[in-house]
Amino acid sequence: MIKSIYRISKTILLVLLVGSSMVLSYFLWSGNLEKGTEIGFVQGTSLPISTTPVLNDTISPYQITVQRDNEYADVQPNSSEYQTWTSILLSAQASHPKVIGSLPSDVIASATFNFGIEINDGLGNKWMKNLTQALTGWQCRTIVLYAERGEALCHIAYVGENDAGTDSILSASTGLTAEQMMQTVSAEVEKQPATAWNDFQSISLVPEHGSMQRLVYTTQSPDLLPLIHTFFVNPQAITRIAETSHTNLWTDGSRAVQVDSQNSTLDYEDPNASQEGIHTNDYVTAINFLHAHGGGPTDLIGFDSYSALTVDPNAPSIVFTQYVDGYPILNNGANYSMSIDTGRVLQFDRPLWTLGTLARKKTVPILDAKRLGSILKRIAPSTPLDSFHVELGYVPLLPGSRSRYTSPPSSSAAKRSVVQANHVELEPAYYISSTSGNIWVIDAVTGEVLPGGQAT
Repeated sequence: MIKSIYRISKTILLVLLVGSSMVLSYFLWSGNLEKGTEIGFVQGTSLPISTTPVLNDTISPYQITVQRDNEYADVQPNSSEYQTWTSILLSAQASHPKVIGSLPSDVIASATFNFGIEINDGLGNKWMKNLTQALTGWQCRTIVLYAERGEALCHIAYVGENDAGTDSILSASTGLTAEQMMQTVSAEVEKQPATAWNDFQSISLVPEHGSMQRLVYTTQSPDLLPLIHTFFVNPQAITRIAETSHTNLWTDGSRAVQVDSQNSTLDYEDPNASQEGIHTNDYVTAINFLHAHGGGPTDLIGFDSYSALTVDPNAPSIVFTQYVDGYPILNNGANYSMSIDTGRVLQFDRPLWTLGTLARKKTVPILDAKRLGSILKRIAPSTPLDSFHVELGYVPLLPGSRSRYTSPPSSSAAKRSVVQANHVELEPAYYISSTSGNIWVIDAVTGEVLPGGQAT
């Protein structure tokens, strides 16, 4: 009898042990215990290769400067005027190309298209149209449509380096009439005039009067663990280390991914620079790497370290900047940035939020050149205006930041003092850099000097 009870007890205990083992194994391999372990045993859901942003869409003019004599207008991406000018550029039939020493001095109207990277006969060649053969071996980041005094037809100029690496300008005739050019340019400078400040880069354009939208968007976040797994050859061997209350590090002993939940950013580092990359062109490497690691929004424009929006001596090789309502988001945390060496991505930084739906917007007046100049004289009295470079765009205010959106007093939203969870507020701002290396971010509505911005 005692032996029977003993055998039954052992059988029950064995069944309980096997059952609990099966339950624990199920939870472990399904990922439900992953937060409690330091080693990511779970493979997780694979992240598909993204198709956005499209390569050719990221190679677009980030700015079009329109000029009539000494009058200027600044044409921003996504505007109807931008579409008009890019359509004119793409449809202009160029002929009789010739190399010239400089642009003519008697230009009466022009449109200058500035690109963030060097375009050539292989990358961004749609902007060179039927002159691709004449521009073989050229590197060009500025295209100018211009009308000369006394000439019936306009010309197009490609400003860059020839196949010998020498600064050069290739000019060609077009079928666009000077009269058409003057009419289109005149409409622009009268509708949205801008004051031109000569600066240490070229010129800075500051609206003489104007307005922007103060925007509030909902945000979306990528599925974090599948995104992290894309950076590792064997996701099952990575270790998670809690560095602070809001930063975690995943590593396989070589590569490392750091996630900052407070600032909603992801930073990736790979020290294996000696390995040969897949592509010889850094820009193609960057766009393919981005597609393989979560992709990005459609409204990205690419920049290289020689054409950064701002002065940054430690600029990454390639930066994809978000544009919203035609203006860049001037904050490192909103960029998709890569440092590349020998065709291999060594460092990659990206935000962990993307814009969702537009929740609110409000048209607000922005500082003109006169008021902005007064503010700069106050904060840097010994610095002349031609020592400043000015960029107009947005700074993002993430959840927990002090909200700058004002609502009618009767609205309950007026009582909110911080940006809501799962939202981002885009505040119009001027990003100011100087030859001395000083940087200021100025609220384009109030004139208040803001902390952070691109420097964060």
